[in-house]
Amino acid sequence: RYFNIFGPRMDPAGYGSVIARFVTQALAGEPLTVHGDGRQSRCFTYVSEAVAATILAGTHDGALHEAFNIGHPQEHTIEHLAERVIALTGSPSTVTRVPYADVYGPSFADTRRRVPDVTKAAERLGFRAHVTLDEGLAAVIAERAAERAAAAERAR
Repeated sequence: RYFNIFGPRMDPAGYGSVIARFVTQALAGEPLTVHGDGRQSRCFTYVSEAVAATILAGTHDGALHEAFNIGHPQEHTIEHLAERVIALTGSPSTVTRVPYADVYGPSFADTRRRVPDVTKAAERLGFRAHVTLDEGLAAVIAERAAERAAAAERAR
């Protein structure tokens, strides 16, 4: 079970791609759109670590017929994520809060807190996520900034 996997090459319009969306908005100097109050929390796992955990689960004898939570245990609010993206990009962007109902309809209910219990993955597979949010964000920002620069160069 994967918990908010992120990394370079994510589609900002894709499901669960809040980091790609925030980075794209910040690099464009646009407001970062936070749905709800921003106090909902998530744990973000860098893609290379999710790949490593998947390989462990697929090759470790003790993993047969088992399910594992694959994620980083460090919890962050979406508001904190937006603040980190703005800081790391050096963007003049601000944060805009949009009610869930305006985006998803009146019956939408978001999970307030999504934190993986990674004990089993650590004990059985020896997997522990180590890439911090800022480290992963730096990689995503660098990739997205290079992509934007290349697109601007092609447009000339």
